[in-house]
Parts: sequence; C-alpha cells; structure tokens
Amino acid sequence: MGSSSFSNCNHNDHNLEKTLDQLGLELTTDLVLKVLGRLHFEEKTSFRFFMWAGHQKNYSHEPCAYNEMIDILTSTKYKAKQFRIVCDMLDYMKRSNKNVVPVEVLLTILRNYTEKYLTRVQKFAKKRRIRVKTQPEINAFNLLLDALCKCCLAEDAEALFKRVKNKVKPDANTYNMGDPDGAFETWYEMDKRGCAQDVDTYIVMIDGLFGCNKVEDACFLIEDIVNKGMKLPYQKFDSFLMQLSVIGNIRAIHRLSEHMRTFHNPSMARRFVQNQKRKSMSVRGR
Repeated sequence: MGSSSFSNCNHNDHNLEKTLDQLGLELTTDLVLKVLGRLHFEEKTSFRFFMWAGHQKNYSHEPCAYNEMIDILTSTKYKAKQFRIVCDMLDYMKRSNKNVVPVEVLLTILRNYTEKYLTRVQKFAKKRRIRVKTQPEINAFNLLLDALCKCCLAEDAEALFKRVKNKVKPDANTYNMGDPDGAFETWYEMDKRGCAQDVDTYIVMIDGLFGCNKVEDACFLIEDIVNKGMKLPYQKFDSFLMQLSVIGNIRAIHRLSEHMRTFHNPSMARRFVQNQKRKSMSVRGR
C-alpha cells in the first residue's frame, strides 16, 4: 500500500513530504526496501523518500537500506558522478550507525573528493599563476548542495550549509543555489560574510527572479547594478531590457539604457533602447 501511494507522487512536488506524513505509515526496513525497489530508476525521488524516512521517529535505516540507496545512486556513471559525495556520506552513516555526518568528517570527505576529482582546477590555477582566494573544499561542497537541491531537498541543503559555513567560506556559487523565496536572505548573508557579489552573481540572481515572476526584486537589483557602475555583457543588457519592456517599466528601461551607453556603442545602444520602448508601448496598448 505504502509503495503504491508513494509512486503517485512527483519528485518535483514540494508537498511530497506532507503527503507522506499524511499516509501515517508505520515504517519498517522491509517497507523502505520495497519502495526503493519500485523507484530504482527514479534516483531523485527514491533519495527524497530515503531522506524523509530517515527523519521519522521509531525508525532508523539499517545497512541493507543504505546499500540499496547507494546502489540506486551509482547505477550509471552519470549518477555516480553526480552523487559521489552523497554516497560517501551514506557509507559513513552506515558504517558508524549515525543519522548525521559530523562536520569534521564531512570536511574530510570534501577534501578527499577535491584531491581525487578536482585536481585539474588547482593545477590550472597553479600553472597560470592565478591566486585562488577560496578554499578548495568549497567546489566539492557546492556540488553536494547542487545534488541535494536537484532532489528538491532544499531544507536539508540549507541545514548542511548552516553547519558548514563557519568551516568552509561560501563563494558566489554557493549562494546561487536554492529556493528563490529565500533569495534575498542569502543575498544579505553574502554581505555579512564579506562574499563579493560580482556581475555573474547579479545576473544569476536577476534571471532567477524574473523567472519566478518576482519583478520588483529583479528591478531592485538592476537599479543596484546601475548605482554600482557594473558592466553587464551586451547580451545581458539586451535580455534585461526585453524583460523590462514586457512589464512596461519605462523608467527602468531609461536608467539601464543610460548606463548601457557608458560601456557600449552609444548610437547602437540608443537605437536598441528606442526599439524596446516602442515594443513596450505596443504591448501596453493592446
């Protein structure tokens, strides 16, 4: 009964855990294995169920459940690459009979992963004499957070971030992940922790806000770009102006266009902006 009810849930449904809670299942290792077996080819959904089960009272995963989950996450080369750090964590939890990986152990897992799989980044920086300001472990940690977020485990990713952030300094990529509803909370966290908000960070943030229909927040950050005198790539100027023309924000179009002229060909920029304003007036007149 439990496995069939669960199979009707989509892994993109953010109410999945609530649905599972409402089923009132009495979890056993046999039931968990049965569900994982039915979801063997749906690694994101099965891992989400596995994590939910591990948080339930009167139940803890046995080694066979960990083995099944690891088998699912490593069933192809692509999956093994994406979930390698997750599997190392699961293997530790299985062997130590713990529900949580201690921070120091996680740091060791991240360092080992970095030394084994991310050496190219370090070698490239050394060869080009590039001074790397971030800890090597942050790249592995970002991969771990990305894997959790892709499985809709944003709360678990956030909890992990809060535990590790004082040991491994986050970079811009760390803050570019997660739930857009909490975007500005992490944005201000970047300021507090002295993490530079470069142009790429602004671009990712603004694109995400426009994609979530958070227009006012996106316009606020565009205004911030103008005030800080940041140079956007021409294609991004183009993209943001088109977004502003769709919503009919003439003031923002004018502000961004004036800023645009300081970096790009003034006459070309002027012609483009005039076209965007005409499109905006046309859309609003319909």
